[in-house]
Amino acid sequence: QEIVDGYKVIKTFNGEAYEVLRFSQEANNNRQQTMKLNLTKGISTPIIQFIASLAIAAVVFFAAGLIADKTLTPGQFITMLGLMMAVLKPIKVISNLNQIIQQGIVAAESVFEVIDADKENDSGTNKLNRTPQEIVFKDIDFYYPKSSVKILDKISFSVKKNTTVALVGR
Repeated sequence: QEIVDGYKVIKTFNGEAYEVLRFSQEANNNRQQTMKLNLTKGISTPIIQFIASLAIAAVVFFAAGLIADKTLTPGQFITMLGLMMAVLKPIKVISNLNQIIQQGIVAAESVFEVIDADKENDSGTNKLNRTPQEIVFKDIDFYYPKSSVKILDKISFSVKKNTTVALVGR
């Protein structure tokens, strides 16, 4: 419902071009950020696997020397290699966890920005001791900013206490 009502307001204010431009800019920004995120996700796994492969290659190289010197048995080497392989999956999970944490931090920053925003200054100086029984509007004219079309033209009406009035029209 809110989207439909908002669209009516935008059409009324002739703000379609502005809103289309604003939407396009936000959609483009969202697309760019999503592309960066996907690029980071796509690059991180191969880089981590490459580093792990280098580490395994170094261990195999040094272990070959130790096996040749009979300091390390083949059974110990296989056990060590198996343990190294078992550690690869948790390392990959931890690297992906960082991406999730970063997304959460960005989301939290936007929420905290709204929460931390300054409260609207109440500069009203008129103190009402009691509520009026009726509010009267006489000969009201209204134009929207940057528009030459008069939306209200000499409208007069009164609103009694505890009632709701809606101005509806085209």
